[in-house]
Amino acid sequence: MLGGSEALDILNGGGVLFGSSTQIVGEEWQSFPAGMGFRVKDGFEIVARMHYLNATTQPLTVAPSYQWYTIDEAALTEELAPFIWEYKNFTIPAGATVTVTGDCQFPRDDHPMHLVNVLPHMHKLGIEFDAGVEGGPLDGQMFLQSPGYSPDKGVLTQYDPAIDLSAVTGVKFECTWHNTLGDTVVEGVGNNEMCMMFGYAYPPSAAYSALAGQGTCLMTTP
Repeated sequence: MLGGSEALDILNGGGVLFGSSTQIVGEEWQSFPAGMGFRVKDGFEIVARMHYLNATTQPLTVAPSYQWYTIDEAALTEELAPFIWEYKNFTIPAGATVTVTGDCQFPRDDHPMHLVNVLPHMHKLGIEFDAGVEGGPLDGQMFLQSPGYSPDKGVLTQYDPAIDLSAVTGVKFECTWHNTLGDTVVEGVGNNEMCMMFGYAYPPSAAYSALAGQGTCLMTTP
C-alpha cells in the first residue's frame, strides 16, 4: 500500500521501484531491458515503506526481503528516470461504477519521452486502468489496458522496444472502480482508492509526470 508521498519522491528526482504491493501475492521482480538502468546518485538511499493489513484473527509474521542488481557503467546505453501519472480528488459513491480520466497535454513540442515500463496502482475496487495517446500519427492508440487490480498476475507492463511518445501531443489515462462497499470511497488508503501509474522512461529530461483532476492536468519533469 502506498502512503501518498511517492509523487513528491519522484518529482524531487527519486524513484519508486515497486508500487503494486497491494496487488501481488508472492514474489515480484522488476528488471529493465538490456543496457537500461536507473542511476542511484550520490546521496541517494533506498527506503522501504511497507504497510500490512492482517485480514485474519490470528497474528502474522512477515519477513520481506529484497535483492538489488547493478550493471557496469560501460554497459549503460539508456539512462532511465521515473515518472508518475496520478488522478486526484475523486469520489466513488456506494454501489456505483465510476471512471475518471486524466487528459494531459505535453507542455512543449519537443518531448522525446520513451516509455519502458508502467505500473498501475489501484486498490481492490479497481476494475480497469487504461492509457493511450492523443495527437500525431498514433492518435487514439492504447498502450495499456489493465485490470487495475490483479493479485494473482500483477499489473507491471514492460515495453521492448520502448513506446515513442515524441510525435504525440498528449496522453490520456483512465481509472474505473466498482464500489461494492456500503460507504462512499475517496482518494486515500485503507478501504479508499488510488489512481496512479508509475513508470520508467528515457531520456531523463523527458520523463514527464502528470497530476490530473477534473478538467485539469499538469505535466512536468523533475
